[in-house]
Amino acid sequence: MTVGDELRPPGNGFRAPGTGLMVGGSLVAAFGAYVFQIIGGRALGAEGFAPISVLWTMFFIVATVVLVPVEQHVTREAASGRRVLTWHGLLPALLAITFATVVGLAFVVFTLDRAFVGDETFLLITTVLFISYGVYEVGKGLLAGHRKFGLVGWSMIGESVGRLLLAVAFLAVSTGATSLGWAMALGSFTVLGSRFWRFDHQAESGSLAVATRFLGVYVLASAASQTLLAGAPLAVLALGGSAEMISVAFVTFTLYRAPLTLTYLLQGRLLPYLVRMTETGDRTESDRLVTWLLWAGAGLCLAGALTGYLVGPDVVQLLLGGEFRPSSDVAALVAGGVVAAVTVQVVGQFLVAQGRTLALTVVWSLGLASAILLLALSDLEPLTRTALAFAVGEVVALTAMWRVARFRTVQEEAPHVR
Repeated sequence: MTVGDELRPPGNGFRAPGTGLMVGGSLVAAFGAYVFQIIGGRALGAEGFAPISVLWTMFFIVATVVLVPVEQHVTREAASGRRVLTWHGLLPALLAITFATVVGLAFVVFTLDRAFVGDETFLLITTVLFISYGVYEVGKGLLAGHRKFGLVGWSMIGESVGRLLLAVAFLAVSTGATSLGWAMALGSFTVLGSRFWRFDHQAESGSLAVATRFLGVYVLASAASQTLLAGAPLAVLALGGSAEMISVAFVTFTLYRAPLTLTYLLQGRLLPYLVRMTETGDRTESDRLVTWLLWAGAGLCLAGALTGYLVGPDVVQLLLGGEFRPSSDVAALVAGGVVAAVTVQVVGQFLVAQGRTLALTVVWSLGLASAILLLALSDLEPLTRTALAFAVGEVVALTAMWRVARFRTVQEEAPHVR
């Protein structure tokens, strides 16, 4: 099969071999993450779990800001027939992983006493965590770009189950936050079992300048989106909330973020298809999908908010106990905002496939600016203020996506694709 054949949309679309296993792997990964948090929360309590709440939140933000774009960059390069695992091809990813590690370490250093009870072990944990996850994202991206979706599924299962088993084992030896931290740091190395390096193309790598520009602008877009999506516990911390309130914010946002977590896990399946759609100039199908997704997302936002209001607090209490229970208002705001976030994230994959990362940056920046403005102007208590700011920011981002993503032709964006 030639590179040109690789770029043609396959007749079986999303029914390609391994898709079912990838979907199953994403479900196992999401479920395993929540089981990890439930076990940790029950073992350590709200106060003892606070360092893991902060570490997980910080890592989720930095990893999705920097390392998820690395995965999508690798997926896009591989799906377009370009070689990845060379010094030239990996340099943008290596720089991004190094940057993520430095940012994570800086955060831990500046919050060591307040958020991590002064335990310097978290510095080493953070270093290993970002390195291992960087390898994990490069591996997943390469597998997805080569349509090895079954191996992507097994990689997600290995990472989640490995972290969970390590957490149980480490907690049996020492009941402390560092035990959970080491489980987080080491679980991602399971991706090495896929031997992802076997599938790299033999063709030349893509342009270093184009790859660096694409990845750099994408990181800016992700920085805005993930600060909005995952920054709630840190916002509550900055607004003077208690350790218990930080933990409530963390578990509520994390539990309700399940659809978004699945979106991140599965977007590697979507992107190769959209790259091929872009390469072949299939404007009609692209416009139809974008319009349908935006309408569906707008309608589901209201349904999500209502569901969160009616049953959201009970779900949190059932899983983690009464001390983690949020108010009905907070539950409604977070649930509705998450649906809007999922819609923007999925539609944003069309922009990534077309190389329009600058447009994606504009969308998320508008949402983040709206949330920050509300945080500054509101006088509500920290948790409710944070939830309201999140919901408003997501609705603004969804509104902006309507203006950016609809009815753009592939021909208009063609100079940016390669």
